[in-house]
This record gives sequence, C-alpha cells and structure tokens, in this order.
Amino acid sequence: MTITFNQLKKDFNSRSSTIANHRLFIQDEIKQIDFLITYKDTSQQAHTPFNTGMGLGLNVNRYSSKINILNEIYNGVKYEWATFITTYEHYLYKEVENDFEVGTKHKEMSQVLFDEVNTKRNKAHIQAVEFAKYTLWLTQSIDKNVTSDKKKPTLSHKQKMLALHYLGLDLSKYDNTKSAKILSQILDLSEENTRKYISYLSAGKNNVRTKSNLEKLSQLFEQQDFIDVSNQINNDIKKM
Repeated sequence: MTITFNQLKKDFNSRSSTIANHRLFIQDEIKQIDFLITYKDTSQQAHTPFNTGMGLGLNVNRYSSKINILNEIYNGVKYEWATFITTYEHYLYKEVENDFEVGTKHKEMSQVLFDEVNTKRNKAHIQAVEFAKYTLWLTQSIDKNVTSDKKKPTLSHKQKMLALHYLGLDLSKYDNTKSAKILSQILDLSEENTRKYISYLSAGKNNVRTKSNLEKLSQLFEQQDFIDVSNQINNDIKKM
C-alpha cells in the first residue's frame, strides 16, 4: 500500500508536536531520508526479473531506520529499488512525474509474472513521487521557517472568530450581546467588536468573511491536517 504525502506529513507532525527545536528535528529527518536514498551494500545484490542496467547494490536485510514509516517505505520498494530511485530523483529535481515505463517481457517469463512485476514496479514509482513530495516539503519548511520554531500563526479578531465558527461553534441560538460578553473574555478581545462580528460568521461575503480571511484559515487548517475543514472553507470561497 502506498504511503501518501499527506500520511507522511501527518506522521511527521505527530512526532514533532512536542519538539521545541523544529529546525533541528527537520534537519535530522532529512538526514534519515538521505541515508535511505543513498543506502546500498555491494555485498549483496537485489535481483529483479528485469535487467535495469543500473548496477545498484542493495543489501535487502540490513537497512533499519529509527523512523518506523521510513522502514515501511523501504520494505515496500526494496525489490524495485532502481524504479524507486529513478522516479524519486526525477521528481525531486524537476517536480514533474516521469512516465512509468513497462519492462521488457522475456520469452521464458509468463504473462502472469510479467504483469505482477510491472504492478510492483508501478507501486514503487507511485511511492517515489509521494516520498519526493515529502522531502521537498521538509526542505521548504526550513527555508520558509514554516515549522522551524514554536511561533503560532497570528490571527486577527475576525479570523479567530471565523476559526471557532468552522470548528463548530454555533452562536445562532443565543443573544449576540450576551454571547459577546462571554466570548470576548475567552478571547481577551473587544466586546463591542465581538458582538458586531458574530452576526457575520455564518454565510455570504461580508467584512468578516472576506476572501483573504478565509484563505488564511484554509491554509492554517490544512497545515494542521484538518483537511475536511480546509475543504469546507475552500468550497465557501468558491461560492463568493
């Protein structure tokens, strides 16, 4: 089964949630990826039914990472290593997925075996693209300081209230003035503005539900893997 980019990102965010220095954690993650990608042992060759001509030596038993999900990826592609590496590097450097090429069928190979091998190679091809996306995301996270420290996103008063709305806070059945008294104390923000903004949370385009406010929230929820909420916000943006 392919481990997708979103699954890799979710796994990383889970492991890094209690880390104080995210930059060092990302750098270590990239080192672990580099060790996987460059791993080879000429004492044992990994054989496949196709002659790739790559000449890559690979010890299929000795590789082990302290990161479990990297072990899962390696175990899923180690017998189609040439396909995995070629596709991974192509996407990493060009950010374009190269076409999957079906291998050459040998005369002595049955059609069933031929199809089976191509299926495995195609899975390695797909996994390589997802893994390359993850590597690029980590690298770009350092460059843009997206996850390199513990700074929290700065949200405006309107954006904070919209965030609560999309998380399920429904104030429609309560009096706006009374709700504002409570909510303004929770948020430590202006009671008067809170009361005004409550009326504009639900639908349509207004001075609270602006495109820029919604786009920022969509990005915030996506970064924290609230994909359903992010999709809902994006759908609301399209309706504007």
